[in-house]
Amino acid sequence: MPRKVIVHVTLGLDLGGQEKLLAELARHVDRRRFSLAFASLTTAGPVAEELRACGWPVHALNAPSGLRPSLVAQLARLFRSIRADVVHTHDERPNIHAAPAAWLAGARCLHTRHSQASRLTSRQKALVRLSSELNEAFVCISKDSARAALAQGISPRKVTVVHNGID
Repeated sequence: MPRKVIVHVTLGLDLGGQEKLLAELARHVDRRRFSLAFASLTTAGPVAEELRACGWPVHALNAPSGLRPSLVAQLARLFRSIRADVVHTHDERPNIHAAPAAWLAGARCLHTRHSQASRLTSRQKALVRLSSELNEAFVCISKDSARAALAQGISPRKVTVVHNGID
């Protein structure tokens, strides 16, 4: 059975809880079943070296902040070039760009919301609602996070809770 290619997309790879989770995934994934790649919308950051040490490619896109339609096309090219089966976005800003890119590349997309509070503008919230429609699931790490996602207008059929599994 061929390995599924999963691309994890994040805003950056600096030190934090979400980044620790990605490093743990990189270390413990079943390599017979899955092949991983990581894309940072900004810089590689210190966690990139941990990911590379595990043997996984890291793509730092160095995109400036703000809405960048050209970033959607850039991500779609990246996803096609590595033959992504699944794009897994982490937090809302990456989902705004990567969910449509995954759709364009023919990959499935799932999203994880790692926080309870979202510091997004009203325009960004609207874009998250739109991009979430392209997600197979909108995973929240707590019930509070799920309540916030629902209040933000994310479809209840997309929202599910998977508690943070960091040891």
